[in-house]
Amino acid sequence: MVFSVPVGTELIPIKRTSLRRGNMGRVDKGVVAARASASSMILCNAEANKDEIIADLRVLPWF
Repeated sequence: MVFSVPVGTELIPIKRTSLRRGNMGRVDKGVVAARASASSMILCNAEANKDEIIADLRVLPWF
């Protein structure tokens, strides 16, 4: 998902990724998102975790 955010008089493009939980660690998912040039990541539940809510802060690595 790509959208633009106004910063001063310019529009800055923002790229957000959405990843599903499972199969690999959250830190590794952050690396994948960062390598895809994402500025943020949404971690979605897999079918097995339907209504479980886990709120934790993840910082995408800077490459």
